[in-house]
Amino acid sequence: RQEARMVALLFHPDLRTMRLRADVARVGADNAGRWNDPTLSLDFSKILETVDHPWLVGGAIGLTLPITGRPGLEKELAESIHTQALVEARVAEARILRELDLQ
Repeated sequence: RQEARMVALLFHPDLRTMRLRADVARVGADNAGRWNDPTLSLDFSKILETVDHPWLVGGAIGLTLPITGRPGLEKELAESIHTQALVEARVAEARILRELDLQ
């Protein structure tokens, strides 16, 4: 009977799916609140009229600076979503084990 419980916990597809969702939520929580990656852009233009230097080149770097405190809120939200996913996985485990015990 104990072996059946362990097999159910390890291999039940619904439980595996719930655990994977919790893992995705954990990764989201780990990466929440980070700054966006900087962006780099280049622009090449050619002037069609006759001039000494017909090519124009321009570049830009874009950075995001969090000044509103929003990254902390994003982190808290992602951590609460992760906690919720863990609770849902544990509830699903208890449901499966209860169904197994009733058989």
